[in-house]
Amino acid sequence: MPKPWILEDAKPHGLRKLHKHIVGLFTLTLILGWIFLAEGTCNSRRYTPPSPQIARFIQLLLFGLPALAGVLMAFDPVRYRLRPGEIVFSNSSYLSAFPQGWWHFAPLLPGIVLSALVGWDRLTGHTIVPGVSVSYAWALGALSLTTVLACLHAATLFGPSESRLDDEGVRCGLGRFMAWDKVERVDITARRIAIYHRDWPGTPMRQAERNSPETEAALLPLLQRHQIPVTAEGVTPRERHIRSLYIATFLALAFLSAYAWRHHWLADVWLASATTLAGISTCALLDLTRNFHRLTKVRPRTMSTTDAEAEAAGWDTTPPTPDANLYSDVARSTLPGDPTHL
Repeated sequence: MPKPWILEDAKPHGLRKLHKHIVGLFTLTLILGWIFLAEGTCNSRRYTPPSPQIARFIQLLLFGLPALAGVLMAFDPVRYRLRPGEIVFSNSSYLSAFPQGWWHFAPLLPGIVLSALVGWDRLTGHTIVPGVSVSYAWALGALSLTTVLACLHAATLFGPSESRLDDEGVRCGLGRFMAWDKVERVDITARRIAIYHRDWPGTPMRQAERNSPETEAALLPLLQRHQIPVTAEGVTPRERHIRSLYIATFLALAFLSAYAWRHHWLADVWLASATTLAGISTCALLDLTRNFHRLTKVRPRTMSTTDAEAEAAGWDTTPPTPDANLYSDVARSTLPGDPTHL
């Protein structure tokens, strides 16, 4: 069993500490808002805004606060220790790698655009009118749905994905692993480095832009040690086929959502939610064609995992050398690469 990633337990400092406090404050505010609105819903309460300023303030709390909280949470990812000998192969978000890999999450783009348009309309329009009563149940639903959509879309756009290499193999994100004896080849071209699985050589399991000489210099000795062939074939026909499936699905969802928007098939809020759900389901199905789900699964070790559990699983329980350089900030971009699948 490969060694798992271990949750970083170092206390944050500086701007990161301030960021965590702000995220905690926003989270606490949302929780208190849910409790307040849920209590009012149970008692069938209603509220009538007495002035335009109060109505605008309520709109800001219901639609602006969850959106901002979702973005802040996406920029505060869980961080894991970088073990001695590990190399950060790729570290990027979907947005930072958008020019090269925009099609990876393309089916989600119609839902993101629709949600942004609807959210902006609810935030800046006359959603709540002074003198017109609003039920607590409606406000609770609006806050909950906005929070869910904001967190989903913010995590898609800004959430980081990191891959690492060490002498055991390739750690394809948090819960997936590929041993070196499962690697069929590594393709290195002028623009990218792609690692292919022996059983599914048509599509790369991990890839990264070739813009870090330090990473490449650390990678080559590992390839030589494990006798991994290095090629320069570029994009395979199967990769082009899979890419065309993602793009075709994106175009279909974009056309259907625009048509439904124009002909008012659904209320705009439910249309944005349905388009988002369709995009997530489509991505999950298309990802099966890339065989990520067949990689070795690794359960990350957290602070709640005991040494006895770790030893029973065959993990190395030796504590890492105390060194400031042994910690990986998952939000720090080392080598932009494939943003899919943590």
